[in-house]
Parts: sequence; structure tokens; C-alpha cells
Amino acid sequence: MKEIWLIYSSEKGGHKYPASALAKYLKKEHPPLKPIVINLFRISRTLAFFDRIGRFGDLRLRFLWRASGKRLAEKKTLFPHLYRGILKLIIGLSHSKNFLLKKNRPALIISFQPELNICAPFFKRWFSCPFYSVVIDLLIHHLWVEKDVDRYYVPNEYVQEDLEKWGVPKEKIIIAGLPLREGFQKVKEEMSPEIKRKWQIPPDKPCLLLIGGLLGKMLNFDEVLQSLRKTKEKLSLILVCGENRQKRIAGEKLAHSLSSQSLTIISLGRVEEIYELMAIADIIITKPSSGTISEACALGKPLLLIPPAGGAYQDIRFAYFLKSIGAGIWVKEEKRVGEIVEKILKNRELFTNLRENAQKFGARNLSANKIIAESLMADYRLGRF
Repeated sequence: MKEIWLIYSSEKGGHKYPASALAKYLKKEHPPLKPIVINLFRISRTLAFFDRIGRFGDLRLRFLWRASGKRLAEKKTLFPHLYRGILKLIIGLSHSKNFLLKKNRPALIISFQPELNICAPFFKRWFSCPFYSVVIDLLIHHLWVEKDVDRYYVPNEYVQEDLEKWGVPKEKIIIAGLPLREGFQKVKEEMSPEIKRKWQIPPDKPCLLLIGGLLGKMLNFDEVLQSLRKTKEKLSLILVCGENRQKRIAGEKLAHSLSSQSLTIISLGRVEEIYELMAIADIIITKPSSGTISEACALGKPLLLIPPAGGAYQDIRFAYFLKSIGAGIWVKEEKRVGEIVEKILKNRELFTNLRENAQKFGARNLSANKIIAESLMADYRLGRF
């Protein structure tokens, strides 16, 4: 049995869920491989502190953070090289190395985070094993690219093209989609009435799903709710606040004050079965994060993307990208959400086009675990790890 480490260093679900989904699939379908998910954030105070600085910069220094992100997306600038050097120093000096060296040696390491990709030389030297990467972003930036990464599993053709432009050999790249949790493969359209009963969603109104991410800190919920209250459509709205308890309590109070005969609001905290809520949603409203976009598109759901509360430049890139392929609508002002929702619900052609384009773009994600697992097994049989 070969031990494989799936590593990331973050509190966010965008890294956690793909790693956990792939690990679960490997355990179930390929017993010769022993996947272990490791969040370095949990074992290194240095990395945890650095991640918190990142969250602070994202929320409190938005313009500076966005400018930095824009620089990372550019190849020929000094900033990415300086940033890479600082990250290597921080990760290299963190005590994660000592902790990891006490564990069994892995046969293979798979990274789900760009910051860890640039440290591939460290990991390969420490453990004398190959280093692969699952790219979780719809578009890449400088930190994903590292010559010591032995293989890239990418979500789409656009990432493959960008990696090749940045000098990654084509033979290192496999287009696989983004690994999704098992529930996304199992949930079906015909299950909608049953799921609505489970979550106590009125069956006679269009259903909207408003998602704020696992941490629940990246959306202006209040503006969106006030905008939806003004619509003439009869709607059900599911508000998912993630782990942000204060936001959920505030959401429940606001939901109570705004709920009416025409607008039913249900406020929830962290929901592991998010695929069920996505399955019954007619429209999904969210910040443009790669993970949520990939999940929604896999189920063919129209997306309404609104500005993140933070300054993540990648999110803005994703929003424009999804708009360009006709799989979502980028709404730059939360106060216009209600107006756009009405437009989508009244225009069946627009609604259908959004659904079809989303499904076309996201369908591969439903097979990502299988594609990556079969590739890993092929390498295992060839003795590459």
C-alpha cells in the first residue's frame, strides 16, 4: 500500500473540499493507495499566522490586496519573484517540516494550493518522492507555476493553455476538472421535491440560494436581501452563512423582518450537504470563488456573481471569465441583484442559455475524481511512485 499525502494550508473550503473528495474516492475505489489529507495550517503556527495575515489583508486592505493579486497574474514583473522568495522562506522555516518528518514517508505528495507548489523543491528533497498538483482555480497566477511539480491536474483547457504559455511542458498536464464531493454525483433533478420537503422549502416558488463561503465573511448579505425584497416575483431564498455565527444570527433577524408572503427567507449556518441546496436552486447567488462556481456549473445552475467583501483579484478574474463564456452574470452592485433575478426568471431563453453554458463548462467536474484516480493508478503501476 502506497501512502499519498494530499496537502493544503488554509481554513477555506475551496482547498479542503477538493482534497477530501479525492481522498474519499481513492480510499473507496483504489485500495492500493492510502490517501492522507494534511492541512499544514493546523500543524504550523507560522503558517496559521501567515494565513491570518492573508485574511486580514483581504478584508481590511482591499485595494492593496487586489493590486498584489493583479501583479501575481502578470508574468514579467519583479513582485511575483519577491513574493515567492518570502513564501519559501516562511514555509521553509516553519516547524511543519519537523512534524511531517515524524510521520511515515509518503510515496507521493499532491498539493491543492499554489503557495505550496512553489515549495515543491523542499518537499521533494525532504521526502524523496514525486510532487503533483491539483489546480483548483479556474484561471492561474504565478504561484501555481513551478518547474519541480511533476504533474498538473487542471480544471479546464484555459488553465492548460496558460500553463503551457508559462513554460510547463504539455506532457505534465492532464485536464481532469475539479474534484467534487460524492453528493454532487448522486443528487438528481427528479429528487427536487423530496429535497425541498427535507429543508422545508416552499415548492411553489422559484428558489434562490445565497452562499457566503465556508467562513461566511466574504459577502454583503444585507444589501442582497434588501434588493430581493423589492422584487415583484414570489421567491424562496436560502441564506447560507457558513461558520460565521454572527452573520447567521443577523441573517435570521433580517430574514424574520423581511420575510413576507412573496419572499420566504431561510437562514442556515454551515451546510455539508450543500449539493442538495444547489440541486433545488433555480439561481445561485455567490461571490465568484472557484470552488462554488465549479460545483454550481457541474449541476448546470445559473450563477449570479456579486462582489466579494475582500480584495481577492482572482475572484474578479473568475467573474469576468464566467461572464465571457455565458455561464453566469457578473453584478457589480448588490442593489441590482433583485432586478437581475427578475430578468432571468422572466426571460426563459436567457435562463436556458445560462443553464446550458454552465453545464457544458462544469460537466467534467463530475468525473474529476475518476480521471485523477485512474491517472494515479497508471503511474503507480508504472512504478513512478
